[in-house]
Amino acid sequence: MNKLSYNVLMVKTFKLVPITFLFFFAFVPLAYSQWSGVGPGGGGGMHNSAISPVDSSIMGVSCDMGGYYVTSDSGTSWKMINQYGMPTQTAFDPTNKNIFYCCADLVYRTTDKGATWSAFTDSADHGGNYPLALIVDPEDTNFIFMINGTKVVQESNAITNAVYSANGGTSWNSISGLSAGDFVKNVFIDKDGSSATRNIYVATDGGFYKSTNGAAFVAANTGLPSTYIYDFDGGYSGGTTSLYVTLDTGDMYKSTNGAASWSVCTSIGASALDVKVPINYPNTVYTIGDDSIIYKSINGGAGWSPMMDGNGSGSNVTNDWQKTTTSFGFGWATPIYNRYHCISVCGSNANVVLWTDDGRLVRSDNGGTTWTGRFSTDKGSNYWSTTGLDATTTYKIVFDTNNPSTMYLSETDIGLWKSINSGTSWTYLDTGYHNTYGMAIDPANSNKLWVGYGSVHDLPETKVLGTAPSGSGGIRYSTNGGTSWSEATGLPTISSLSGGIMTDIVIDPTSASGNRTLYATTFGRGVYKSVDDGHSWSAVNTGISGSMNGWKIERGPDGSLYT
Repeated sequence: MNKLSYNVLMVKTFKLVPITFLFFFAFVPLAYSQWSGVGPGGGGGMHNSAISPVDSSIMGVSCDMGGYYVTSDSGTSWKMINQYGMPTQTAFDPTNKNIFYCCADLVYRTTDKGATWSAFTDSADHGGNYPLALIVDPEDTNFIFMINGTKVVQESNAITNAVYSANGGTSWNSISGLSAGDFVKNVFIDKDGSSATRNIYVATDGGFYKSTNGAAFVAANTGLPSTYIYDFDGGYSGGTTSLYVTLDTGDMYKSTNGAASWSVCTSIGASALDVKVPINYPNTVYTIGDDSIIYKSINGGAGWSPMMDGNGSGSNVTNDWQKTTTSFGFGWATPIYNRYHCISVCGSNANVVLWTDDGRLVRSDNGGTTWTGRFSTDKGSNYWSTTGLDATTTYKIVFDTNNPSTMYLSETDIGLWKSINSGTSWTYLDTGYHNTYGMAIDPANSNKLWVGYGSVHDLPETKVLGTAPSGSGGIRYSTNGGTSWSEATGLPTISSLSGGIMTDIVIDPTSASGNRTLYATTFGRGVYKSVDDGHSWSAVNTGISGSMNGWKIERGPDGSLYT
């Protein structure tokens, strides 16, 4: 949570109120203090997904909000785990389905399919930096290879050093030959079965590297027209290892002689980006192009078939609210191309594939012929329920005091949602905007709603504070429970007052029903007031000094307002 400076203000008189937090769970039996997620599911960027090669029902994925998620039932349900950092990779044990690793601020290890975790490394193992990539030898689980460095999650990283362990992580040995500062894309260990001649391959934006002993690397770029590698993967079967790289030229190259030489693969008809190969099926190759289409080859890159169009209609994708919900559509959250690893494949089952983008995770169990969303569950009649894979920010939870089973979620990127069954399932309310903030319900009329919105998402994150005061926004109101909406007037706009993201709304319940008095905060322009049921507004900032970045507003029992 970012720390910000707020003014504590009141419209009538000023009061600074000390707040005492009551940790009531200490007095509540454990059975009553368990939490589970509610909402439609998805909503934010997901990346670096991975599938266990031992049991394809076990998967892991990271998100751009910092969460890390694990499932052991193929995505029917997910558990969110705090790994104390933005996780960059899940690495599975090649023989034991219960064991896998997560690269975050340290490497964490689970031995019970993600139920519990413990630190596998310490800061000294990473040279004071972060684990960027980790891989377990597919035929010797005591051999673990790890690259450390700095990172900007979903954008870049930079190698500082690499190490390996021959005793399951008890001790680590230094590695030479990799270039410091390179952006590591992927690591692959050949299934050659001999630690004395172990072949390890590392791809970076500075070239392709190979080691035959696990300790020293040399460049292996012969035949590649560029040393900038976008992605890399490999597979092994019947004594032949196939390596595939995609380059900044948009081409894919292949080597079948241990990177001694490379030859270009048949073009997919677009620039090839991510490339993934099931380790036991080296002739099966998946890639995603800069046209957002996933292509598949079953003959080692000699020919390709389109399997799913991320910018299209999603005709072969089911169980996906983004595809079917008004104002979104299937291509709403297509990948941003500097975000790597949008696809992953099961090493032992070439038919199991995952695809992620800026809003969801979908899976195919038949080699890409059909796909199903694993972030949400279709409950019918345009209602949806999360699987636990929630990757967005909820700004407001509002209950209808006249009907407590009706509740609303106001969220970034995916807007306003309504539940009529105490949060079991949710339907989207199309306000016309995807970043909604504060919301209020008339205490005497459940059909009358007000919601604030803005052009900037993720407030009050530091990364958006610089632009938020000049963002646009407003307030919309509904008189039919959210079926349709009208725009309020008199609020600041980007064109006239250079500000207007409306962050919170409060009702004066003593005002006349049908002609309510409301107050709202705006980021950059302070507090606004309406005396005509929220239809028109005017500024009420007399006495407010300092920051005008209004964030929250509350009304006390005596009518005092705090912001």
